[in-house]
Amino acid sequence: MKSRDIALVGILLAAGAIARYISLFIPGAIVANLTIAFYCLAIILVIPKFKETLGIGLIAGIICAVFSHSIFPPGNLISEPVGAFVCLLVYKIIKDKTKLAPAITAAFATPASGFTFITITCVVMIATTGAAPATMLSFAISLIPIVLSATIVNVIIVQVIAMPATTVMQKTHPVQKRTYVKPADADTVIGLGEVSFTYSNAAVCQTEEEKAGKTEEKEAGKTEEEKIGKTEEEETGKIEKNTGAGKSQTAIGEQIPSIDNITLQIGKGEFVVITGPSGAGKTTFCRTVTGVILHSYGGTVCGDITVMGKYADDYRNMEELSLEVGMVFDDADAQLIFTTVEEEIKTGLETRRLSDAEIIEKLNHLYDITNTGEIKTRAPHTLSGGQKQRVAFAAALSKETPILVLDEAASELDKNARQQMYAVLKSLTDSGKAVVLVEHMSDETADYATRQIRLEKGKVVYDGVPIKDTAVIPELDRKVVDSKTLIASAKSLVHVYGSNKLKALDDVSLDLYLGEIVAVVGENGSGKTTLIKHLNGLLRPTAGTVEIFGKDIAEMRVSEISKHVGLVFQNPDTMLFENTCVKEVAFGLKNIGKEDPEAHEAVLKALDEVGLSAKKDVNPRHLSRGERQRLALACVLAMGQPILILDEPTTGLDIKESFEIMELLMKIRNDGKTVLMVTHSQKIAEIVADRVIEMAGGKIIQSTDTKITDTKITDTKITDTKITGGV
Repeated sequence: MKSRDIALVGILLAAGAIARYISLFIPGAIVANLTIAFYCLAIILVIPKFKETLGIGLIAGIICAVFSHSIFPPGNLISEPVGAFVCLLVYKIIKDKTKLAPAITAAFATPASGFTFITITCVVMIATTGAAPATMLSFAISLIPIVLSATIVNVIIVQVIAMPATTVMQKTHPVQKRTYVKPADADTVIGLGEVSFTYSNAAVCQTEEEKAGKTEEKEAGKTEEEKIGKTEEEETGKIEKNTGAGKSQTAIGEQIPSIDNITLQIGKGEFVVITGPSGAGKTTFCRTVTGVILHSYGGTVCGDITVMGKYADDYRNMEELSLEVGMVFDDADAQLIFTTVEEEIKTGLETRRLSDAEIIEKLNHLYDITNTGEIKTRAPHTLSGGQKQRVAFAAALSKETPILVLDEAASELDKNARQQMYAVLKSLTDSGKAVVLVEHMSDETADYATRQIRLEKGKVVYDGVPIKDTAVIPELDRKVVDSKTLIASAKSLVHVYGSNKLKALDDVSLDLYLGEIVAVVGENGSGKTTLIKHLNGLLRPTAGTVEIFGKDIAEMRVSEISKHVGLVFQNPDTMLFENTCVKEVAFGLKNIGKEDPEAHEAVLKALDEVGLSAKKDVNPRHLSRGERQRLALACVLAMGQPILILDEPTTGLDIKESFEIMELLMKIRNDGKTVLMVTHSQKIAEIVADRVIEMAGGKIIQSTDTKITDTKITDTKITDTKITGGV
């Protein structure tokens, strides 16, 4: 089991122990049997191996034996492993067939445990006391109502808790249809053979011929008008390029495949950059080429995945796979678990059985090439987004795996830090390692990469030499707005973090006016995020004041501040917890008592403005990082606050999508609202912002006014400007 699973099992067994202890003070056995509900929940959420399941059952049996008022407590050491075994067996059989699978599982597991315990007790009593079998049979029959009552209670508890818990855990195992008939090529570093994947276990694998047949049947039922209305792309049945060939298989079901019929190979010494719009399948591609998709994610996999000369499904577990592949996720927080930066990086070295001298030498080298030495004693949760990404990168490098895959691992780094990362990756490929990097800054990676792959709608549309993307900035109407109305003010702000006395802000003052866009730029750790969190009350200053509409926020509750200020976090995952996009956006309005038709319209409008209308019923956890970023923005847009604060709003977005968001922010600004955004893109700051604030070392070192000052100009338009590469 993974560490997360072990922790979850421990928590649920502890809850079962508490329930068992409480039962000592309550007459009867119904409450005591709640332990079964909790270990059943653990098994349903984790789906362990049978050997691990017996271990869970044995621990539950010890708990029941210790906290027991039965006549033969040791019987639990057998009955609970039996109940756990039945729980896993039943759940595996029915989990994909009905939503009531948790309840049905508990309905089988509870009697299995209960009647096993009764049987053991009766046998022991007959053997040790000479009790008549007829007497013990009567005793057993008298306990049946208690077992049935406990079953009803456990069924209700397990079903009620399991429904939301399984949604949050997304704990399913992939269904794979293999196509290989011969051993994997030992010389292949990464190989995909007609691979498709969809996040649905109900999907089936279809060949191109089968899909074509279904398309013809569908076309036969269409009118001529409907056929004429098809786009040229639909008519040809392809986009630009499809690397799959022959009898390729695609997952067809309730969801569109995240990656669709991809065939390619990546060899030693290749530096491959993956590009494409948000939702193109880049993150799923990373999970696929690492083989992780077959070990940690639910869904349907069609085709063959090879990692270091071995089929990915032939690796026993993630631990074995991690010896060959290192991965940096798009969310650095998800892989930082230790109390200091040094521990995060050093742990990878310690698992390699190196000598102390070698560990120190390699650790210092990693500090140097990732600029993490100066923060080695800091706790990861106190770092800026960019600093966290540098630490996650260093931790991945410490394993020195032959394959390294990075999913937008530089999205929150400043330009200098990005260039440093690319140089390190280039040195890895020069030594024969394979590197796969998802990155929107294609103008910056072109000089380092050896190959570029572009994905669109799950398909490979370009696979060749690195090229620089170009985009035309959309027409931006920057209307002259009266910006003399002061709406927010920070004066002489000082903020010191924790016991290490780190001064993140040092005498910072900033005024915000009605109807302007202010961009805050600066290197990682310069204090940008700390500053904006003071403007909505999430952080309180060590010294200095913050006023919103003339009122000191020290006298305001966060709930009151939120009526005036909306904040989109640097990491969108910290804001998202509902199971559909539409519920996610509606949550904020519901929280302030707005659930009328007008509020629903505001929700749909916000989703439409960020381009997510078609995914309003999709689980946010199934969105790409860029789509989750846009969803977080929609959550704030629907609230309609006069001040909008965004921390890195273009993270995970390509050039076109970035400027679509900027176009939306310009519209908000022209409507008289104020936008304050943190960005690492100097291009965006110069083109879109009315003012650019530059920070370094917790101070504002420069403020540049970019507005057109000629009062005779009522409108200015920025258009037909071509930019190259990332933003």
